[in-house]
Amino acid sequence: MSVFIDIIGAAVIGVMVIMTILFTIFNVQRMNYNVNTMLTLNTTANTLTEVIDMSYLEPVARHLQPEQPAIILAQRDQFTFNRRHDNPPHNLQTYQLRMLRNADDNIFLSVMRTEGGIATEVFNSFPFFFESGDVFTFFDLNGNVTTDTDLIRGVRVDLVFVADSFGRDDSRISYPITFWRHFKNIYLRSFTEIVDSV
Repeated sequence: MSVFIDIIGAAVIGVMVIMTILFTIFNVQRMNYNVNTMLTLNTTANTLTEVIDMSYLEPVARHLQPEQPAIILAQRDQFTFNRRHDNPPHNLQTYQLRMLRNADDNIFLSVMRTEGGIATEVFNSFPFFFESGDVFTFFDLNGNVTTDTDLIRGVRVDLVFVADSFGRDDSRISYPITFWRHFKNIYLRSFTEIVDSV
């Protein structure tokens, strides 16, 4: 009888050891997935931020005539502005950066360009999503927050990139990035208007 009890005890201990090993392997795999997701999110976030900043925000009001408005709309989730194309014939282009929701309720950035009455989506952050759609904060010359399109001289963009983590829970991995862009073309335009008035 004692041999039978010893066999049952050894089997229980063996099952516990095997279960511990399996749970450890699962946790290491989950941790590895989350670390790889974080590294991918980090690299992608930095690349997308550079594209948004240099390709879309840096040329705000570039080559505009004094009578043409530089900024058309400034909201927390949307920014619309004018610029002229760098190459001849320097066509007027209107860009609209908007934070949108897809059918799965994920927030992504869409950039539309309108040139000659034709609207085209030129950039879409899908499949990379954001935590919030309220990303743009606009500032005037003195650093005060404003949405007055005639006073805006810069923008702070607060992006929080998110990705699903491994596991059954609804937790997400997030990577925040904040950057500023001062609209030098608006500054230069203001300076030119002052010089011309003298």
